Amino acid sequence: MPATAPVPPSLPPAPNRQDGTNRAGEKPAPEPPKQKPAPEPPPKPPQIAAVKGGPEAAQAQRAAVDARQDADKAQAPRYAATTFAAALQKKTDGDALIGREDFPAARKHFEDAQALYRQAAQEAVAMIERRRSETEQARGAMQIARRAADQATADKYAPTLIAAGLAKERDGQTAVGRSDYDLAIRHFRDAQADYQAAAQAAAQEAKKEETRQQVAALQTSTEQSRKEMEARRDQAVKAEADRLAKNLFDAGQTKQAEATTLASRQSFVAATKAYQDAAERYREAADRARIMREARAQADSAKARMLSEKQRAFQNAPEFSSAEAEERQANASYDRLAYKEAADRFSSAETLYAKAKPAVPTPPVPTPESPAPKPTQPPRRPPPPSF
Repeated sequence: MPATAPVPPSLPPAPNRQDGTNRAGEKPAPEPPKQKPAPEPPPKPPQIAAVKGGPEAAQAQRAAVDARQDADKAQAPRYAATTFAAALQKKTDGDALIGREDFPAARKHFEDAQALYRQAAQEAVAMIERRRSETEQARGAMQIARRAADQATADKYAPTLIAAGLAKERDGQTAVGRSDYDLAIRHFRDAQADYQAAAQAAAQEAKKEETRQQVAALQTSTEQSRKEMEARRDQAVKAEADRLAKNLFDAGQTKQAEATTLASRQSFVAATKAYQDAAERYREAADRARIMREARAQADSAKARMLSEKQRAFQNAPEFSSAEAEERQANASYDRLAYKEAADRFSSAETLYAKAKPAVPTPPVPTPESPAPKPTQPPRRPPPPSF
């Protein structure tokens, strides 16, 4: 078998000439572009299963991880933040110790972290229970405030506040559905404040309305008293009380003016009382005037009888002048409205006029020598005056 010719060793590439070609006159292939080295991946956390020489530390690490998951489910990061942060720090420190293969210290940190996670979970559960209880209390207080607002008809007097309270109440219910008790409590308390403000506003408006109704009732009562007073005044005027019972009538007018002033100031209670007092004075004046009219009628009758007797009286009689003096006093009493006194004096004057008769001469005693004189006839009285 013929021997195979040996393959000559490959020659090293000839150096490039100035034009960039080699000795063979060929241009070398361009070198591929240099790629940047890929960044090193971040160090992976120590694998629990890969921990060497520390099975107890690895077991403690796994237990800490499980405890954290339970704490997360219990919302410990939110409701037990301080304890949860302490547990997290212990776990982080334990991981660092694992990296340094300080297994006993790492185990201790993991066990501490596990205990803190469990404590955080318990605190969170207790806190959630408290917050849930506080939420129910806040909701109950809000509902009480809402019922009070309903009883005060706040939807009529303060509809804006009621609408705001209802919106916040709905937000609170939504927060309860998400177990966001802090937010729910805040919404319920805000709604309670709105309901309470609405109830207060409604009470104030109701009080104002009640006051307006009371004022209207008082005004009506005052107007009724005024009409009654005017009716009494008309009766008094018809009874001539403005002349026959002037003092009482003037007192009524004074009270009437006072009542009118009070009514213009809307002091209706005082105005009503003043109108009632004025009406009473006018009533008393009318009653007094009727009595005075009866007394005047009696005085007029006595005067008429006196004048009739005066026409028949003898002016030269001594009683006539006394009768005239009594008549003058009677007229004076009549002018000052003392009708009873005037009637008595007219009657007294009538009696005196009746006594004013001419003197009847005594007839002489007849003697045998002279016949008895004829009796003298009294003068004829003038006819009585006609009225």
